[in-house]
Amino acid sequence: MGVCGSNNKTNYNALHSTTGNETNFKTNPSRSKCSDLIAQSTIEKNISINNNIMNKIPNLKYPRGDFIFNKTDDYEILKNNENDDTLSQKVELYISLVDIQDISSNYNIKIYLNDNIKEKDYHFLTQTEENNGSKILFGSTVLFDFFFEKQQSIQCQICQEKELISTKEFFIHSFMSNRNFHLDDKIYNKDTNEYVGKINLDLKEISKDNKLKNKISEFSEITLEFKELNNEENFFILKNFNDGKNWRSCYKSREFIPINNSYTYRNLKLDTNILCKSEDQKILIEIYKIYETIPSSIAYFTLNNIDKQILLYSNSNNHHRILGQIIIKHQFIQKKRFLDYLKGGIDLNLTIAIDYTKSNGTPDNRNSYHYAFGDESNDYEKAIYSCGKILAFYDKNQIFPVYGFGGIPPGETKSNDCFNINLTDNPNINTIENVINIYKESLSKITFRGPTHFSPIINKVMNNIKSIIENKSINYYEILMILTDGIINDMKETLKLIVDCSLLPLSIIIIGIGKNPNFEDMKKLDGDEIPLTDFDKRVCKRDIVQFVEYEKFKEKNDKEELADEVLKEIPRQVEEYYALTGSFKFQNN
Repeated sequence: MGVCGSNNKTNYNALHSTTGNETNFKTNPSRSKCSDLIAQSTIEKNISINNNIMNKIPNLKYPRGDFIFNKTDDYEILKNNENDDTLSQKVELYISLVDIQDISSNYNIKIYLNDNIKEKDYHFLTQTEENNGSKILFGSTVLFDFFFEKQQSIQCQICQEKELISTKEFFIHSFMSNRNFHLDDKIYNKDTNEYVGKINLDLKEISKDNKLKNKISEFSEITLEFKELNNEENFFILKNFNDGKNWRSCYKSREFIPINNSYTYRNLKLDTNILCKSEDQKILIEIYKIYETIPSSIAYFTLNNIDKQILLYSNSNNHHRILGQIIIKHQFIQKKRFLDYLKGGIDLNLTIAIDYTKSNGTPDNRNSYHYAFGDESNDYEKAIYSCGKILAFYDKNQIFPVYGFGGIPPGETKSNDCFNINLTDNPNINTIENVINIYKESLSKITFRGPTHFSPIINKVMNNIKSIIENKSINYYEILMILTDGIINDMKETLKLIVDCSLLPLSIIIIGIGKNPNFEDMKKLDGDEIPLTDFDKRVCKRDIVQFVEYEKFKEKNDKEELADEVLKEIPRQVEEYYALTGSFKFQNN
């Protein structure tokens, strides 16, 4: 995904304020030459342009639609209470690439954290967006806990056009021994040994008394008014100055065409901490024409001065010219946590889908994941019970719709991509124990066939959710658990539906069954490492898929670790949905 970068020490670093220099733009667009000169003189004192650097801004690509560059997930580091027995500090890591030799290629970085250097046990934290140019300031940042008593390290996997070209490791203690909390290193291609560029890492402490913590910024209206004719497609980028050194992209708007030189962008909600770390910290907004890679106009504002007039200035050589103004309606909303929704009356519901394709092996085969004649439970039984039991705990009525796919039910001649495993007109089964019993009974009745299609099941659940919402069921949230052994044969349709479902109250957990299957498609659907995009280049509004490789936890027989893996993304996904839609109705106890 191509995104917007920014250059250090450009005119953007010379922050200016419109306070005291307000222009009566709407009522008097044709001001006198004298007032123009006064305004221009004031602006010149506040803006310092370095045109040579500006002209080097690379030719960047922007995907259509709106998206957040930095979906900083602080759930993991905030879910536990502060432990006074450990010397820990919450920190944020900022990443950039400089002196890049191939400015036409897209680069991104995967970041892993190791809490135990001796064991080299790295776990994935996040992946940056893709970008190109001679200097890339990634908007994605990394939050984690620094423990004084632990030997921690960060691993950065640098990718060029999605191919790994270099791996760099940095010890966290090395940051702390550097007064600037800064580390850098040269990058060489692991295959050709050619110099690629340099990676810069900057670490910043997160203040424990941050007044903006857990606050959402709701922009009910952002109205852009232009002095001159503007009938082209536009979009805007919001940038923060959170690292104190660079302007980093944090949000891109969807495209829009002004009507009568004006456009109102509505209902934008962002975590305030990705915009700024304090209410008086400047935020940069850049306006782009759809086919241009350099912003046509720019403006600055702060959240504590947002009711003042915000002027749009030209970003061309004639940079002092006022091109319009921005009027913003903003308020803070307290961010709600998963526990708040549980207490507030969320109605969590579990639906189960089971893979009956022939690739699993038929139930009479000892090597089948569905083997029906052994003394022990088969893999599907174990997974339904151990994973389903975890999720069922939050389902109040303990009634679960259960579907099968890829098999031929009795009386049918073709593979069915969505059927009720109880072979009745009603898919509902009460209790997980009964789900397993009916599943076992179905093995002798259903013919295993294929192919593996996810889209009919997802479409069924999506329509069920829409019907429930239309019937004004409040606070409804669905969890779809799909158990499967591997490759998806309708990836295009599945991707489209998942993007569509990202605006519905739905989370999808895919449980991968088997020892040596091909789970590459499942990992693509899980948008942790690469933001999920369909074949029409539409980006998911939120990550709704979690993939769990059951075999890893079955061998350990670690039920607690399995529970953590199955449930770990549900709280964030619920929080993101209700923050995005504002549809939750809190009920009094």
